[in-house]
Amino acid sequence: MMNKLNLMVKIGVTFVIYLILAGCVTQPQKKYLNTDVKGIFEPIKQGEKLYPVVLSVSFNTGNTFPYLLVESLSEKTEILGKNKIYSINVINNHASSSTFVYSGKLPAGEYRLTELSTLNSGGGVPDYRYISLSNKNEVGLVSNFKVEENTTTDLGRIILTHANDKYFISRAENIPSNKSLVTKLGKNYLEAIYKDRIFTGWEQPLTRQEKHFGNIEKILPFGMNCIKEKKDNVILAASKIGSVFYLPLENKVKNSKIIQTKDGLNLHCITVKENSDFDFLAYGEMNALYKYQKVNDVLTPIDTGNLPIGIVVSVVGDEKNGWFIAHLVDKKVTIYRSDRLEKGDWKPMVTKDTYHNPLINGFWMWEDDKGFDYAEMFGSINRFDYATKKWTENRVPNDANITKLVINPDQSFSLITSMKSGLAGVFANQFNSKDHGVTWQKIDSPFKVNMWPIQYSKQGDRYVVATAFSPKTLALTEDMGKTWQKHQIMPYSSIVVLNSGALLNIRSTVNYATVTLSEDKGKTWSGIYNSYNKALENLEKSSPKR
Repeated sequence: MMNKLNLMVKIGVTFVIYLILAGCVTQPQKKYLNTDVKGIFEPIKQGEKLYPVVLSVSFNTGNTFPYLLVESLSEKTEILGKNKIYSINVINNHASSSTFVYSGKLPAGEYRLTELSTLNSGGGVPDYRYISLSNKNEVGLVSNFKVEENTTTDLGRIILTHANDKYFISRAENIPSNKSLVTKLGKNYLEAIYKDRIFTGWEQPLTRQEKHFGNIEKILPFGMNCIKEKKDNVILAASKIGSVFYLPLENKVKNSKIIQTKDGLNLHCITVKENSDFDFLAYGEMNALYKYQKVNDVLTPIDTGNLPIGIVVSVVGDEKNGWFIAHLVDKKVTIYRSDRLEKGDWKPMVTKDTYHNPLINGFWMWEDDKGFDYAEMFGSINRFDYATKKWTENRVPNDANITKLVINPDQSFSLITSMKSGLAGVFANQFNSKDHGVTWQKIDSPFKVNMWPIQYSKQGDRYVVATAFSPKTLALTEDMGKTWQKHQIMPYSSIVVLNSGALLNIRSTVNYATVTLSEDKGKTWSGIYNSYNKALENLEKSSPKR
């Protein structure tokens, strides 16, 4: 836990292992795969001697790398006589977003981690990016490992953090086993992986560097997501490696802190519940669900009962009306209900197909005192009333698609619609609804091209962010759109309007994240979060060799 946010990576520069992202070069020299490892459920043929290996990686970055290559130091290829390269598959990709569990079966022998990679085929041109995890002149940046006969090799957790255009990798001392994560996946996974004696596998002990950078309490989480505000003007934000930012608008430096879980799973969002026996809930991948009580100042895990494994994307409700969880598995969102939150008996209510990419989030869910709403990208607004226990459905104007949607502090919501075959932009329309989509107000924007919904403050102001044609502009109207003022913000960024009227300006890419605050309607801004750390500028000079 951190009692003071100085917006820097919480580590001395002498305790760092650094890696360069190799995928930025035009023709990266990748490792050539010889074979995939045998899957944990694949039967072993007669004469094969293969044994389970499991490793998890927490990506404290804006990017993930789902492909893991390991190099055998005991086997050679038949033709070229080079070390054999294996690919180990992710087994929890249906239930995770930033913590991947890699598992398969390997022959007994000595290995080293070689490469993490990703292939993005969006935009028509494949974009191959990889991180080299080994060096020709060294044993390895993380250490070699062994696979022994009749043994499960559990390599524990690795933390991969991005800062200052570099990746930092370390084994996590406080997460030496993956058994708890595999248990979440189900009995069949547990029995397939942990059927023999367990061996840690690593040949070398943790270094001084890893004891610092592999400790989630000593590194800054990457990014701030799903920003919420409490009644006492405390900003809350979910983040990577099991983190929640706690930032009071008053006395920010003294009272700001980061509250962290022990399992380091990515937290997607927060639900504030100040009239319950807790202050807020935090939740995310692999059914991560925590409650925070101010009296003990920790995130306490909640047993999710019979909820299937997946990503918890929203939690609403209470003890009187029941609890409701929106739960993502692959590209399907299911809303479940249970009378109780702890050890809940979750029953599905509705399942919807959704869609996720950097431009579109296909599902939104929010709550007020009388019920909750959810919207899907295909244009429907669905309302569940706590009193009647009935659903109602409304459609957006012209039966269009929803490209982006925001919930405003005044309890209305704003959205951008697009034609059925297109995204937001020159043909997008801006709408606002104060009655769950029964009626709509079309909103005129000061920009011809629109990518972000117009947002309403409790004080009666409206804000909208410009597009790529004017990427540094925030427009503000105080007279319902008659006149507009324009202020400068970070390029290609978004804003959050807080209950107090203050604004947050957020820019997040795969490699960089920053958040600034304005308390004068966007005229001036001050930083409250930055993933860049000036103390690491001379990293290559000050970081010792292993």
